[in-house]
Amino acid sequence: MFLIVFLDLIGFGLLLPLLPLFVAAAGGTPAVVGAMLATFSASQLVSTPVLGRWADRWGRRRVILLGLAGNSLAMALFALAAAQGSLELGFASRLLAGITAGTLGACQAAISDVTSGDHRSRAMGLVGAAIGLGMILGPLLGSVLGPLGLWAPPLAACVLAMLALGGVYLRMPETAPAHAPASQARLQRRASSGRPWLALAGRRGILAVLVLYVAVFAVLAALHTTLPLLAHVALGWHVREVGITFAAMGLGSLLVQGVLIGPLVARFGASSLVTVGFAVLAVALTAIASAGTTSPLVGGALIAGVAAGLVLPSLATVASDLAGIDERGAVLGLAQSSGGLGRTIGPLGAGMVHATLGPAAAVLSGAVLAGLALPLAAALARHTRSLHHPGSQQ
Repeated sequence: MFLIVFLDLIGFGLLLPLLPLFVAAAGGTPAVVGAMLATFSASQLVSTPVLGRWADRWGRRRVILLGLAGNSLAMALFALAAAQGSLELGFASRLLAGITAGTLGACQAAISDVTSGDHRSRAMGLVGAAIGLGMILGPLLGSVLGPLGLWAPPLAACVLAMLALGGVYLRMPETAPAHAPASQARLQRRASSGRPWLALAGRRGILAVLVLYVAVFAVLAALHTTLPLLAHVALGWHVREVGITFAAMGLGSLLVQGVLIGPLVARFGASSLVTVGFAVLAVALTAIASAGTTSPLVGGALIAGVAAGLVLPSLATVASDLAGIDERGAVLGLAQSSGGLGRTIGPLGAGMVHATLGPAAAVLSGAVLAGLALPLAAALARHTRSLHHPGSQQ
């Protein structure tokens, strides 16, 4: 799972410093950057709940193979778009990537299948560390390949996705408990009863998790959209400098998820770390928005990575704990779909704020959203504590 997510996220990270520059080179505006990112997220919003159900019914391995195949084709299409300066092909690439974006949710479900308790938190942290490491090396590799042409980074991402696809096909076993007869019977009863996804989303704790997924991904997607523009306007940066800054952000996430998340969850609980992470994220984005020199901007990106490292694996752990054993794929698929909604509204909102108030205000709007999420995160922490300690006050 670590290697699959690592290779997948290197490919994603390759595009982060590139996409706004590709749109500008093709004659687009900052609003088009937001729309292109939102295209991926909107299609992911629709597809991931379905892919999550498929992961429960047909197995994690098949969904991961589908996601990696779709991603490799989408990256090849984006390389062609960059070579031809075609915004239309760029949008088509992002649409295909979003439709088949079930890899991370299926990987998290597979981790949940084979872990429990604190070990699950550490394992989710390991997956998060793969994300962080990919987000470090991806932008750095993109900054190295960028001078060859805007087509080079997405072509490299295509190759990496194909390597991951081959590795899954040859080496990954199926982990889904749905393949056990008893679990398969439960899934068939659920299907025959017509239990909708809304029934899962409507549970008190799960609903809070989904809303927080929307919030954190909206904040992070807005930052990915606006930081390159802010850095270019305020400091005159280009692909190389932006790639290094995103690498710093990935480093912060890697340090937390690869080293600290297990002990922190054991000491404070996953839901409490969600609250702390949102608070840290609000502080980091405020620092970035007010940065007039290199140090606070890079430092703010590093702290934002730390915050993401706290929030993302902790939310995945809470979602997995709240889900039944035969509905983890569905719940984590809904979580990824909620993240897709956040990645849709985040860039669009940031693009509109950028157009009216400038890039600094667009980054600051993410800090405001992170602050608004804090009360819900605190309520989720109280709810999960009440489940573990039924006698406590809810």
